[in-house]
Amino acid sequence: MVLSILFVFILASCGNKKVVGDKNSGEVTVVDESLYPLYIKTEGMGQLAYAKDGGEIVFDEEHPTTSITLNISGENEYTISAKGREGYHFTKWTKDNIDYSFDNEITVQINKKTEFTAYFEED
Repeated sequence: MVLSILFVFILASCGNKKVVGDKNSGEVTVVDESLYPLYIKTEGMGQLAYAKDGGEIVFDEEHPTTSITLNISGENEYTISAKGREGYHFTKWTKDNIDYSFDNEITVQINKKTEFTAYFEED
């Protein structure tokens, strides 16, 4: 009994983890509530849009988005989309400065600080 209380105390005091206990069953669950920064930007004449957990992606044509900063938990999935402005086309995504994808729409789930850059070239 004392050992399990000590174990729960140690887990409860580790970073952004939350200990959830069920007093009826005696089960203990550790939930990670950490948030990670996700930076999304453009290089060239393009715009960005995103959706969380399968939501609809909508580009703002009147006020094109060229950078996005989110603090997200590792349990959520984000779909990020990029498209070129008039006279430009999407070429690739990089993740932390390393080539990542040549598809203009990607779905990501992160568990650390991450930066995605969408690249565009003139037609």
